[in-house]
Amino acid sequence: KSKCFNMLRDIYGRLIANPTLLGELVPSAHRGWVVIDEVQRIPALLDEVHRLIESRRLKFVLTGSSARKLRRGGPSAGRRRAGPPPCGPFPRWEISWSVRSSRRR
Repeated sequence: KSKCFNMLRDIYGRLIANPTLLGELVPSAHRGWVVIDEVQRIPALLDEVHRLIESRRLKFVLTGSSARKLRRGGPSAGRRRAGPPPCGPFPRWEISWSVRSSRRR
């Protein structure tokens, strides 16, 4: 099971004031994915994500729409080391699986 945070909703105000709160919002026993949508709204959050990857071995999915905002936030080891994995195009079997899965709902 994943834990999801959307920076367009109410959690934004709390995390912009204190990015380290993210570690408290994710239960210590959590072993699934942590998904953060619109992460570019709080560039300082990337340092906390990096800390949680290193200290708690959490897995993150970070999404957003503006790489420019992240670059303007200044240099950060987290932005370099926790960068996006290289992705190629989807293979045919993966696309057909996705289409079959969506039709079952």
